[in-house]
Amino acid sequence: MNDTTPIDCINTTATPDCNKYSSPLRYNTILLFKKACLPNVKELAEAAREKYDDIIGKLGVNDIGQSIDDVLNSWPIYIIALFSTILVTLIYLFLVRSFAGPIIWMSIIAGIGGIIFAGFYLNNYAKTAIEDGTSKKTWVTWSSYACWGIAGLFSLFILCLFNSI
Repeated sequence: MNDTTPIDCINTTATPDCNKYSSPLRYNTILLFKKACLPNVKELAEAAREKYDDIIGKLGVNDIGQSIDDVLNSWPIYIIALFSTILVTLIYLFLVRSFAGPIIWMSIIAGIGGIIFAGFYLNNYAKTAIEDGTSKKTWVTWSSYACWGIAGLFSLFILCLFNSI
């Protein structure tokens, strides 16, 4: 649109009187998301550009628009990622189904080992890094004993439920 193209003014709440303005308020626009028109900032008058920058800065429309535009332009990558994810999930489900027994036992052994290691780590930390006679040392030492107790109870449960696993 250029300045010589006639335009019909329709009264709205924002513009109750079309004849109020002495010069036409026209500007060229650019299409956004193939749905909406935004003013072409490069061709706006200085006063209008300042108001436009204030509005766009407050709303963050420029950043949002660029993000949506990026998503619209990169849809093939999203399709590839979707099908890759489905393929990896199917492979993973096959592996879990095929190796469920060993995975469960490895998880149990790793869980018990991790709890035992945490107990040794806490005990070593209490001996080397904390001053004697402090309540922190007492709590950390008792925490290491608690870890070993939990690992022992967990091991007893596993032994009792061995045939059910």
